[in-house]
Amino acid sequence: MKVLASKYRKLRHAKDITFAKWGNSIAVRIPSEIANEYNMSAGKHGTLTKDKEGIKIIPT
Repeated sequence: MKVLASKYRKLRHAKDITFAKWGNSIAVRIPSEIANEYNMSAGKHGTLTKDKEGIKIIPT
């Protein structure tokens, strides 16, 4: 039950995103409320990692 409750809490805070083509890469638009919360802006850097649930973006 704890695992299910944890997954539900994560999904409650989830945002729908759209993938776009950018040259030979795929771009992701990050909603402004999340970008503002983590002080993300154009030109700043971060780290993209893989984990067992998917991918993780860590602003630096």
